[in-house]
Amino acid sequence: MAGFCPLGISAAAYLIGILDEIERAGFERHLRFCRSCRQEADDLTPVVRLLQAMKADMTTKKRRPARSP
Repeated sequence: MAGFCPLGISAAAYLIGILDEIERAGFERHLRFCRSCRQEADDLTPVVRLLQAMKADMTTKKRRPARSP
């Protein structure tokens, strides 16, 4: 374990893109020096990608016209 960092909670927000421009830039600078936050972001990346793929799939399914029987 790389250790605890209170900014680690920002990793998920960073990965899903909900930080504002200033927060994002600050967290990216922080990632360069904080091993704990880099590990948190690395650990969360597959989960975020899976959720994004699921969302895209659900969106696609909702857009398809219903088939007639």
